[in-house]
Amino acid sequence: MKNLDAINIIENKWQNVYWLSRIMINNDKYIAIDNWVKTRDGWLIGISCKRTLRERWKLVSSADANILSKYKIKYIYHVVTFDEDLSDDKLTLLGGNRHIFYLPDNSRRLKHAVNHVGLKEYVRPISQLINDIKKIT
Repeated sequence: MKNLDAINIIENKWQNVYWLSRIMINNDKYIAIDNWVKTRDGWLIGISCKRTLRERWKLVSSADANILSKYKIKYIYHVVTFDEDLSDDKLTLLGGNRHIFYLPDNSRRLKHAVNHVGLKEYVRPISQLINDIKKIT
């Protein structure tokens, strides 16, 4: 095999991975997903790791439950390391559409959310992520 052939194969495989790691939510809008986990029942969980959702939250909010169901996505887990810009309204809007947030264990927002009647279902400590994945796979 020539070097050029190897480069073309690598580029084609990269394009496939790249496209598979994005969910189309409109004709020209995508949500980036870092990893996929297949659940026991054949559905998927997308895991997105970001420092903040500040600039992406409106795009993420476009991925409602109907779009997730279309692609057999049970949940999208967001691992967020800086959470000061996550308001109760953002968490409620996204959480109602099957988005779960994993925040730093010592986070002020986490402490508020786990004791809040409307948020505790959507917000979890990062240290719980691996156990949650093990429960469903």
